Amino acid sequence: MKCLLINPCGIRNTVDIHPPLNLAILAAYAQRYGHEVRIVDEIVGQDYNEILNIYNPDVIGITATTPRITRAYEISDDCRRRGFYTVLGGVNVSVLPEEGLEHADSVVTGDGEEAIVKILAGCREKIVRGESINDLDKLSFPAYDLLDMKYYSTIYRRQMLTHLHFLPSYSKVASVMMSRGCPYSCKFCCNNWKNTKLRFHSVARALDELEYLKKQYRIDSIFFFDDNIFANKKWLKSLCEGMVERNLNLIWSCQSTVTHLDAEILALCKKAGCRQIQFGMESGSPRILEYLKNGRCTVENNRRVARIFREIGILSFASFIIGNPDETLEDIQLTENLIKELQLDFGGALIATPFPGTEFWRWAQDHGRMPEHLDYNLLNTANVVFNLTRDIPSQILLEKLQDINNYFLKKNWALRFNTMLKIYVNKGYKILSLIKLKRRKVRGGR
Repeated sequence: MKCLLINPCGIRNTVDIHPPLNLAILAAYAQRYGHEVRIVDEIVGQDYNEILNIYNPDVIGITATTPRITRAYEISDDCRRRGFYTVLGGVNVSVLPEEGLEHADSVVTGDGEEAIVKILAGCREKIVRGESINDLDKLSFPAYDLLDMKYYSTIYRRQMLTHLHFLPSYSKVASVMMSRGCPYSCKFCCNNWKNTKLRFHSVARALDELEYLKKQYRIDSIFFFDDNIFANKKWLKSLCEGMVERNLNLIWSCQSTVTHLDAEILALCKKAGCRQIQFGMESGSPRILEYLKNGRCTVENNRRVARIFREIGILSFASFIIGNPDETLEDIQLTENLIKELQLDFGGALIATPFPGTEFWRWAQDHGRMPEHLDYNLLNTANVVFNLTRDIPSQILLEKLQDINNYFLKKNWALRFNTMLKIYVNKGYKILSLIKLKRRKVRGGR
């Protein structure tokens, strides 16, 4: 069978600096069963209309995460009108399958690999439930050859306001996913809905993929797109040791929760090339932090981690959330105070937003905060779509958001300038040294 996978444009370009690894993994899995697969990625400027009639696929699969859902529905409606069998997958339609079926022939809920193979084998059920893959080593490397790796490996050079602050100006970066699932249930995260156990590729398989990216695409930097590779410290320790033993010489960044970070593992990560870690501190209010993290994190934990990062010398990137249910202006002020106290390298704030599948979503439904007609184009963490606080006006929330992000923006530009200056100074010294060396060789030859 012939399958066309489509990655729609999102409503916020800031989330589009990473390639559609989910589709590349699906493609590789379907190829293993003998199917022919192509990927159309609107982020890089590809147009599905140009390929649709020429390729004439048997099945069209469209990723339908919330930031891309409106465009996904538009594409799916168009493909159905033209007689193609269309399938939608992703968190949004997994949580709201009946809504997805208004725009597609089938929707996939859960992991997509087994589901897409069933569909390509002739399954035409309306809701195809994807089975969770426990042994991730069953999956082949993502079909990187179907992605525009040149575009994504250098996209940070064209998008100044990204979270990839650790990258030198000459670097080529790749995103990877070495795990699935999360052991926690934070109120703002869709992992609440998934309720899947944490699984990792074997360390050997992970190292092989990193080595492949380095050799095949000359990648020298990695961003681990996983929710939290620190959740399994034994695995991470082995990965770091393997990166050193194989002499991969990759610099990298990842995401984590504050509770898993300590001096010993961070020192090992730095030795293996880690230069930056992103983590959610969420709030400076003990009350709000208790609610968001179910008691797993404290303000003192946030202070401890900030100290460790300064001592170890890894760049810290912290995120915060304001506008939480029942949050007060005093709570937000505690967050602002903590941010200024911690001397973080980078960071930013988000508005508490009830995405489908999160506890925020259920809370908004239970408390009558859900609008009758939801405009997904407005559903992002830079807007107050529907105010979850008790009595803070939306305009005040937006002003507080701007204050916090402006504070970090000034720090980001200062640090970025200093980093770039060091790079160019070092380059200048290297060039000068090479010129001197060449002159010495020429004189010696005479």
